[in-house]
Amino acid sequence: MWNFIIGAMFGGMCGVGIVCLTVIGKQADEDMEHIEKKKETSALEGKVFE
Repeated sequence: MWNFIIGAMFGGMCGVGIVCLTVIGKQADEDMEHIEKKKETSALEGKVFE
């Protein structure tokens, strides 16, 4: 019985951790896309983006 309870709690914590990492990764991808778009528009306008 205790093994089931501990396993369920551990599984729930792992699930929450995976969801958090997925959300963080998605936000990082969106940030990278935004930076790439900014580089493209600044290159078209002749500006230097650093």
